[in-house]
Amino acid sequence: MERNRMRSLCLFALLASTASATDFIGMTYPPFRDGMQSTVGGCVAGSRGPEHECDYSVGTLESSEGKPIVLIGSRLVGHDEQQKAIWKVTSSVAYPDVPDGYSLAIASCQVNGEDDQTIVAVVRNEEAEWLGRFLWIRRFDLDKEVFVEQPAEGVQCRNEAAGL
Repeated sequence: MERNRMRSLCLFALLASTASATDFIGMTYPPFRDGMQSTVGGCVAGSRGPEHECDYSVGTLESSEGKPIVLIGSRLVGHDEQQKAIWKVTSSVAYPDVPDGYSLAIASCQVNGEDDQTIVAVVRNEEAEWLGRFLWIRRFDLDKEVFVEQPAEGVQCRNEAAGL
């Protein structure tokens, strides 16, 4: 009986965290709500030419305590009075589990040797310039403005710590 209750609670927690990720879709920022912040991310539309490089971005959204909650994909919708970008979240997914020995790669990957800034991956840290052992991979589809699954075949991510 207790085991079934624990399973139910775990399933409920999983569903709640998944549902909360979608709560951010449609949100415009800055400002973020409830003291949230975004400290990791990058422009991802470079494949559309330099004039469109920052039409879209992918990044993390953290709690006010700095704990990552979700990954967000956003479209540039304008600029404020100080010419700072205003974004609209078009897709979000729960922040993936990043265990010790792994890191989150954003806008630093390639597919079949071609740069693809839309890839977001949890990749194993190793002593190599390029990393290719993944636990989790998604791609921000610029046409659909959503995160989609990405096969690992042909994907590698730059080791930002290589040579340090």
